[in-house]
Amino acid sequence: MIKSKIHLLFVLLCASLSTFAQVSSFQVSSPEEQGISSESINVFITSLEKNIHTVHSFVMLRHGKLVAEGWWNPYKSENPHTLWSLSKSFTSAGVGFAVQEKLLSINDRVISFFPNDLPKDPSDNLKNMRIKDLLTMSTGQRRDALPAMINPADNNPVKAFLALPVEQKPGTLFIYNTGATYMLSAIIQKVAGQKLVDYLKPRLFDPLDIKNPQWAEGSGINWGGYGLAISTEAIAKFGQLYLQKGIWNGKRLLAEDWINQSSAKQVSNGSDPLGHWDSGYGFQFWRNPKYGYRADGAFGQFCFILPEFDMVIAMTSGTSDTKGIMDIVSDNFLPILNKEKLSEEPAAWTRLKNKLASLSIPPAAGNISSPIAKKVLRKTYQLDNIEFGPKAVTFSSNKKINTIVFQTQNGSEKIISETGKWRTAETSLHPTLASFTDTKQKLSSSSAWISEDTLELDLLYIETEVMIKLFFKFEADKVSISGDRNVNFGATKLPVIKGIVKNK
Repeated sequence: MIKSKIHLLFVLLCASLSTFAQVSSFQVSSPEEQGISSESINVFITSLEKNIHTVHSFVMLRHGKLVAEGWWNPYKSENPHTLWSLSKSFTSAGVGFAVQEKLLSINDRVISFFPNDLPKDPSDNLKNMRIKDLLTMSTGQRRDALPAMINPADNNPVKAFLALPVEQKPGTLFIYNTGATYMLSAIIQKVAGQKLVDYLKPRLFDPLDIKNPQWAEGSGINWGGYGLAISTEAIAKFGQLYLQKGIWNGKRLLAEDWINQSSAKQVSNGSDPLGHWDSGYGFQFWRNPKYGYRADGAFGQFCFILPEFDMVIAMTSGTSDTKGIMDIVSDNFLPILNKEKLSEEPAAWTRLKNKLASLSIPPAAGNISSPIAKKVLRKTYQLDNIEFGPKAVTFSSNKKINTIVFQTQNGSEKIISETGKWRTAETSLHPTLASFTDTKQKLSSSSAWISEDTLELDLLYIETEVMIKLFFKFEADKVSISGDRNVNFGATKLPVIKGIVKNK
């Protein structure tokens, strides 16, 4: 009887794992088989939900096996996600491939690649700047070069970079410099005759089965330091390649020596009171203070590579509390892992499986309608804003469905949302709500009346970190619109704008 129960539990566990495996290209294992209790992953997820606003996804690998992965609805496994500075580590890999193909050396002088873009009288420090100095963020420039490169007068970011003063001897001072990573991308394009994303395709993306990588450009060159968009599973594959010292499916892709150099402390990056950014910098990788190293992007995009645990954790997020994520990983989760496999815990695994299946970012919460809802239907409100963007807004509803049409200076966009549920569609409306993008973006929306006179509209750009909450407060023939953006490099609070019914 006992044996039959154990056999039944085992069959159920295998069935659960089989379902799990259908959405992943990794070989799947129970957490316990790899020395991780299912309950500890449950606690890990609960800590993220309680303390971080918000995590979008994670993929967890140990000993090369997938032990858990999850996406918070409406984020999906198939969606790419903007990586921000996590892109830098992929650029580093591109340099590694160019080195092993003898297209360049890390000791090559930067100016040697751009003889036609040099200032009239290059300084000795500029002349002595090497590719290695770009890789280690020790160019000798005392500030990030990127702002000067975004919209240069002659549309030449390379020339703008080379024109900046190089006050310090290259290789002696760490200053985080996204402009330096652009220069790495530009150098690869020079020596390879193709853009970085295209150069990496047969060498990295195709072997790892990373589909349709997209990389933003500046003046025809991939930005390098940011702009790459791929799936969370693709991030995990990249981390696993580095964990395996450049080997993938038994074949060497990238030299082990390059992996070792990239992940080692190449330069001191000072003393940081937050404690996660002062353990040394490699070739576009950060050293972790306790375990391993990481590729790291703004707003919580992570690839933790943890040789001490033979483990990779990939994450995407939309949070300003990136330190909080790192604390949960390094202080709360990793120390409780076991080196040996554990006894199976079918009940805990079932709880974990159910938890993973129910992950969701809460949609707008409130009432389906309001006593004043009918008074605002099919009315167009002319807006008085200049900075915010939309020139007018129109409302309509049908049961739980609210439709809001934004009119901007170059067109209109319809947002269809639902109370208590995320609805996903494509939009060309920019996250600033001020203009249109050249390509469609996936947008999930939900809405609810949070008081008698106020409608909340939540917008998630689910291939990015962006979440916007808008609040429409109605009074007679007027509307006041306020809002917040979850994260930003500048202000997160949107300016309040007012509107009045047009053609009353």
